[in-house]
Amino acid sequence: MNVKCILMSLFVWASTVQAQTYYYYKGKKIGIALDSTKCTVFRDTPPSLLRSAGRDIGKNWNVVEKDSIKILQARNSSLPSDILAIEPVLFPSETPVSRLFYVKLKSECDTLFLKTFAEENGCKVERQVEQMPLWYALSTSLHSAGNSIEMSNRCFETGRVVDVDPGFMFDFQPDCIDEPAWNTNSLWNLQAVNGCDAWEITKGDSNIVVAVLDTGVEPNHVELPRVLDGYDAMTGGKANVYYKVDANHSKCIKYHGTIVAGMIAAAQNGKYTSGISPNVTLLPISHNLESSETLSEELATGISWAWRNGAHIINNSWGDGAGVYYDVLHSALLEEAIHDAMNEGRNGFGSIVTFASGNHNFINYPAYANDSIICVGSINQSFQWFEGSGYGEKLDVVAPGGQLLGTVPWYEGNVYPNASGTSFACPHVSGLAALMLTVNPLLNVEQLQETIDSTCVKLDGYGYGITYPYGSWNSKTGYGLIDAGRAVQAAKDLLPQLKVSEIIRYNDRRVGGWVILDVMGLKVPEICDVEWTIANQDMCNIESYTVEMVGWEYFIMEIKGNGLGVIPPFDVEAKYVMNGNVPSTKIIGGGGKKEVYSMRAHVPIGFSLPYYSLEGNIVSQELTIKKSVKGTKEKVGDVSSLRVEIYSLQNKVKTVEVDPLSKEIKISVSDLPDGNYILNMVEAGRVVFTDRIMIKKY
Repeated sequence: MNVKCILMSLFVWASTVQAQTYYYYKGKKIGIALDSTKCTVFRDTPPSLLRSAGRDIGKNWNVVEKDSIKILQARNSSLPSDILAIEPVLFPSETPVSRLFYVKLKSECDTLFLKTFAEENGCKVERQVEQMPLWYALSTSLHSAGNSIEMSNRCFETGRVVDVDPGFMFDFQPDCIDEPAWNTNSLWNLQAVNGCDAWEITKGDSNIVVAVLDTGVEPNHVELPRVLDGYDAMTGGKANVYYKVDANHSKCIKYHGTIVAGMIAAAQNGKYTSGISPNVTLLPISHNLESSETLSEELATGISWAWRNGAHIINNSWGDGAGVYYDVLHSALLEEAIHDAMNEGRNGFGSIVTFASGNHNFINYPAYANDSIICVGSINQSFQWFEGSGYGEKLDVVAPGGQLLGTVPWYEGNVYPNASGTSFACPHVSGLAALMLTVNPLLNVEQLQETIDSTCVKLDGYGYGITYPYGSWNSKTGYGLIDAGRAVQAAKDLLPQLKVSEIIRYNDRRVGGWVILDVMGLKVPEICDVEWTIANQDMCNIESYTVEMVGWEYFIMEIKGNGLGVIPPFDVEAKYVMNGNVPSTKIIGGGGKKEVYSMRAHVPIGFSLPYYSLEGNIVSQELTIKKSVKGTKEKVGDVSSLRVEIYSLQNKVKTVEVDPLSKEIKISVSDLPDGNYILNMVEAGRVVFTDRIMIKKY
């Protein structure tokens, strides 16, 4: 059967939602239904840049609407060359079907039959199943005579095999959160943005504060346990809750701010719904968002109050389309407040500012006013651009914005199942930013924006032919759909790590030397100083140490011994502290010497007098240790015992007792594998010499 025929049968398979078929289980036919609207697409490359309708996406497959395949074929006159196979989806469980199916032979002599069957039906014998020698895996392709269910059925019906398995792709993973709505797919938005992978790393922290500049947040909602008093941008007092009702008395408008807050931080308490960062704290900045002669002034005041009072992120699900002047009208006052927040907030790291792109097909003001604003559009449940979602040059990303569960007050049932629009897409990004700052508080505005944009998933059916600073881009979907799991992991990977790159000993009678330290990852922020400490300094026989910064990523630490003996291996800690030239905050700690991050490194080799020396640091079969006369110190008393200890980077691998009176000590290392090791000389239980060796057999 050729590709065209397969696709024709695919698109006219059934006009209803399901089609009946069967498969064989232990020789009996089991009736099942196939979803006539969806299929499983397998690709030659992982679909990390592809996301389509449905909750399922894997290493090399995803579930899509059949119409999207039809559209894809129409645009390109043929299917993309990387599509390997198109398989069914079961109804109503939405279980994808693998392109692999399994066959159990009667004996190992039947492999010739299996090969012939595969060739005649356009399949391929992939492998013998390990530890189960009579079972074989076969695969289908676009050129096969049918899908994997049909091929396994046909193979069983030959009577030449014992059993078959059509390869249903079960999901044996437990639900990642205990919310009733999760199992009904009502929280499709959190699944779409890969929330589970992000939550395996973090669910946020109460010390992270997300400001919601909106109509106010219901302070006693069962899903919102951490809501601060906040600020009312109209009165200057505590935050209020304003009710704005449209002609249809829409709850989305009436409780706009509370719904936005829930998208960010609704608790995972097993009651109704969940936000993307359920453990963070909300800071309501309230305003009725109705036009007035002081509107820009009041919003500017609200933004300024937010960052000056500890907001890490400021969510803005509002904007003005401004009619024909949508890209012309500006407020210098409002834009300065936004600029100041992104440059001076978070003690100088900059508060993250997000804006909804709007629902008028173009980007609302002020979402396009500053390139550092993260501008968010929306998609619907079919992973398509949401009709009316603002798009254009300033769009960063898209997030779910249709048919969402929204948090409304308890007397309205707690949740509203039809919150739609970019207003509710935007808080997904604000919540994601909160997760990222939880794992990496050193990210500035630009670094966080780049990380979110560059980890997005490209949506199927949209061309990403334009290259922007953070990757390929599309006018309607920006860099793509946010991927919380990838973004949080990328933020975590950017955390600085302290690495010991070189150790240099004094070459005279002193005990000590230099440790060269590299900072891997993000460089030291200019608004931070680095404070150095050595753990258990006194116990390590260290009298003093100094650290010189050669560059943002390169430090030299000089160690001086106290004259009481060898300096054993030790730990170095570096703390990033604010250098004092930052604005003060009221919620997340004052300005000045505030610690924001710390890291440690282990110095695996200590310092000692050169009483012992290695004949060479690179050895193959045997190492030679000599006693030195130059630079030695006078010994006190007799040495009762002497042993040689050799360590790998993880643990001790060899101990040899030797004669304390020997002037030359030879130790066989032929039994140790090639690699880097640490050697210690231990006199009467005290380490007196340490050095590095490399074993390299020729």
